[in-house]
Amino acid sequence: MRGEALRAVAAAGGAAVVRAAGTDAWADVRERTAELFGGGAERQQVLDALDRTRAELAAGDGAADAGAQWRDRFARRLDGLDGAERLRFIGGLAELAAAEAGPAAAGAGGGATVQGDLSVRAERGAVAGVFQGSVHLENPRPPGADQG
Repeated sequence: MRGEALRAVAAAGGAAVVRAAGTDAWADVRERTAELFGGGAERQQVLDALDRTRAELAAGDGAADAGAQWRDRFARRLDGLDGAERLRFIGGLAELAAAEAGPAAAGAGGGATVQGDLSVRAERGAVAGVFQGSVHLENPRPPGADQG
């Protein structure tokens, strides 16, 4: 998978974390994000970083910066993985986006299927990509549509 495709996947994950902060989906997104990074000390570092992100966003501090920080964290992780582990992580990011969209979206087809190529379906204004040699981004909501 090309670098720009991985960056787009990482950006979608970062956006999902930011959108979930302060919503009912937060606990699920927080747990799923930590699961992506495994166990032990790294998991605790991720949980601590997520808690800081949520507190900063609640205080009105830069959603764009928070999204970029999580994009970069996900991108670094993806860069360090290959093969099946990379596909598992990408699938986890897709599940993260589905969790952020809420239980109804996750129950209505959210999640991920990985069989060589990865397709991600956007719901509730999320960014989606189809990875088949190039990256296609779409926003299914018209500009100015209510996020709610």
